[in-house]
Amino acid sequence: MLYGMATLDNGGRVCERRIMQALDWRPNQRLDVSLVQDAILMRPAPRGAGRVQSGRRASIPAPIRHWCLLSPGDRVLLVADLERDVLVVHSMTTLDRLVLAHHASVLGGDHA
Repeated sequence: MLYGMATLDNGGRVCERRIMQALDWRPNQRLDVSLVQDAILMRPAPRGAGRVQSGRRASIPAPIRHWCLLSPGDRVLLVADLERDVLVVHSMTTLDRLVLAHHASVLGGDHA
């Protein structure tokens, strides 16, 4: 697993050079982009509706961005699962929820 942070640009694209190089996705490569629970999954697919943009930027379609309440300038956590050749995008809201739950278990008690 490889982790990185990125900022969503005005076109809904994200890029973190180290992750995109490790995945070795090329410009114009088709991607399947789906929403599973509160995570955005991106993976190569011959008939995928998404594409890798120039500069190895991965584009998150507008309906998925809107569902996840993502706007230009928002930071996201990128998780590359290199064995599965998949990129998982998590919003800061999801990251907050996961970290707060973990801290509650580590520190004891409820999280507010």
